[in-house]
Amino acid sequence: MVGKSKRLGGLGRKQQRKVGPGAKRRADELFNRARQLQLMGQAGQAKEALLACLQENPAHAVGLHQLGLHLRAEGELAQAVALLEKAVAIDTDEPTAWNNLGNLLVDLGRPADALGKYRQALKLDGRYVSAHYNLAKALQQSGRPGQAVTHFEAAQALLPGEAQIAASLGAALLEDGRSDAALLQCERAVTLAPQLAEGHNNLGLVRLARGAFDAAAQSFRQALDRDPDYAAAAANLTRTRRFADASDPDILRIEELLARGPVEPQVEVELRFALGKAYDDTNDFERAIGHYLRGNTLKRQTVQFDRARHRQQTVARIQHYDAALYRNRAAREECSEALPVFIVGMPRSGTSLVEQILAAHPAIFGAGELPDIGLIEQELATGSMDFSWVEQLEQPVLDEQAARYLRKLEARAGADARRVVDKTPTNFLNLGLIALLFPGARVIHCRRDRRDCGLSIFFRHFTGGHGYAYDLGDIRAFHDDYVNLMAHWTNVALPLQMLHVSYEELVADLEGQARGIIEFCALPWHSACLNFHQVERTVYTASVWQVRQPVYQRSVGRWKHYAAYLDTLWA
Repeated sequence: MVGKSKRLGGLGRKQQRKVGPGAKRRADELFNRARQLQLMGQAGQAKEALLACLQENPAHAVGLHQLGLHLRAEGELAQAVALLEKAVAIDTDEPTAWNNLGNLLVDLGRPADALGKYRQALKLDGRYVSAHYNLAKALQQSGRPGQAVTHFEAAQALLPGEAQIAASLGAALLEDGRSDAALLQCERAVTLAPQLAEGHNNLGLVRLARGAFDAAAQSFRQALDRDPDYAAAAANLTRTRRFADASDPDILRIEELLARGPVEPQVEVELRFALGKAYDDTNDFERAIGHYLRGNTLKRQTVQFDRARHRQQTVARIQHYDAALYRNRAAREECSEALPVFIVGMPRSGTSLVEQILAAHPAIFGAGELPDIGLIEQELATGSMDFSWVEQLEQPVLDEQAARYLRKLEARAGADARRVVDKTPTNFLNLGLIALLFPGARVIHCRRDRRDCGLSIFFRHFTGGHGYAYDLGDIRAFHDDYVNLMAHWTNVALPLQMLHVSYEELVADLEGQARGIIEFCALPWHSACLNFHQVERTVYTASVWQVRQPVYQRSVGRWKHYAAYLDTLWA
């Protein structure tokens, strides 16, 4: 469909030579022959004809394009990229080639690099549905769901009856915090195409985020009924409840999926994490850890995390976000009544629980995990690999970025909210920038025993990012950098209001800790904050099920069940 015209430039360098009319004619004939062979299903002979075409005319742009598609199908992605890059350099006005080049870059795990290729295709043909759709998918993968929505909507306007577009638009709307609109699109998708498994799966995700766990489970089962090999739906099914018995039919269904025979590594990853969660629920810790170890090993092969590079970036942040940076700036009025409240900390440290407590207050809106601060940093850095750029930041630039961020919060929260919570845990990396944008703003720092926190990270299959999460040594290194950076922010005495919240203390004394959190936000106490699990709101994080339960303490000291298996994490 829409799509995914399988994503795409090399032939080795050829000696430059002038191509005469005869060679060009023979190249065209060979190309036409290749297309005929392709239509006849003779891919190997078609490829040979394309190679002969390019021998006659190395600058045959369409031949380069088509050969790139052949190489893509054979898994030779780097060579295919080289061919497509050469094709678009020769014929810059072919939108299909730009689209396929973008697709290939996505295949190579470079969605950010693909964005410009799709945009060039749309510059040439603004009604190119596949380019809109593929650009939207790449924007999603690059952490820009709001921009993705714009292009999914453009694709839908051009092809309104396409269920796949509606399903994908629904998922992007959910990521962008618009669950009502997401629900409508996913319901539209399953109405347009009842057999589309992705439509049912995405409808399940919306229902899950809205706390309709039984309905979500039904949607995930319907996705599996339509596509028994749909591993993501099987994994999502395990997020709808806590399992009590290993003989649960949903667990057996996932086991059957895994036992059918060899599966693609990315499919096996989904199934392994799902079974790890299910068996952890049933206290079968040995079976759980076996699945988690296998799932993490496979996943680690597909992500990038460089401990040394991350350490260098942490050191660079510490070097450039120093005390002098803040002393040398003109005094500014502190945002003591500022709208944003930032919740930071290691992932899986209790940030979702704290947000849910806050969001139960009628004057507070929980916006979920917003990518905006990280995107602001990327925009200001303009490709710089260090943080020396922070010393050249001018106040008008900061003011404009802060105003744009606040406008987004206000649009999302509505007029009644006195505080809006941005619960992006890894904004601990960006506290130096936040202090420049919003001096005096409130920051709630969530802390948790590193063993329980690290274990919970290792047991979570994240939807994107978090490349460190699938190796115990990487988790340990990332946590060490976090500790060092938080210590630096304290030593610098950032112009921020900071409250440190211990997960262990929070679950042991909910009311006392919750009262302190609300007081920190300079708001009157409201009893609804103790019944946070009953609040009807959309939750966009991996903790969607947990935060809708009353406070429990079984996650404290959970690491002890796995101490014999995961000594690397806490040695």
